Amino acid sequence: MSTTLPGSSALSPSSVSTLAGVGPVALSVFPGSLAISVPLGALAVELGTRQGVSALIVGAVIGLQSIATLLTRHRSGTLADHHGPHRAILLGLPISAVSGLAYLLLPLIRPSTAGRILNVSSGIGSLTLNSEPSFPFRPYFGATCPASKTALDANTLALAVELDESGIKVRAASPGFTATAINDFQGTDSVEVGARPLVLAALDADSPTGSFTGPDGPLPW
Repeated sequence: MSTTLPGSSALSPSSVSTLAGVGPVALSVFPGSLAISVPLGALAVELGTRQGVSALIVGAVIGLQSIATLLTRHRSGTLADHHGPHRAILLGLPISAVSGLAYLLLPLIRPSTAGRILNVSSGIGSLTLNSEPSFPFRPYFGATCPASKTALDANTLALAVELDESGIKVRAASPGFTATAINDFQGTDSVEVGARPLVLAALDADSPTGSFTGPDGPLPW
């Protein structure tokens, strides 16, 4: 028979149960936090030592990560709570992947005399179109695929501004209402028809960087 004295370090069954529930969550969050924090040291070296940027600017750039987390934490948590983690991941992961992939490929694109970055977007993500009550797809605008396309458009324009002097043209293009699995094949156009505006946008040498086009021509952001 064992006796636990008051003030001893032994854990009660309820405490053990709490740790068992919180432990896996903490272990799953830790790698993500580690992946965000570890590159900050390399970022300081790259900007400060190799690029000659002042310590003030380096600190501001690193601080932006915390600010971005602060500004998006509530929204992403609310989205996950109300609609489930699947929708939250569906919205956030493509944007993170596109942004990272674009920067990863930049060293291969820069030497080209006609560099192109083309993001496949959709008119259903256009804020201008969805602000019009008469827009037929307005009822479908929500915090899933349509909103992820809006974020992709913002990423496209931001990258176009950043690379404005490089000669690399960054564009977004919409295939139109194409029949695919995401809309249960209810789209009015075939995949072959939907691919045409994408190819034209990639090969277009005259349109400016930062443009958004679709099957019928320019689209508003």
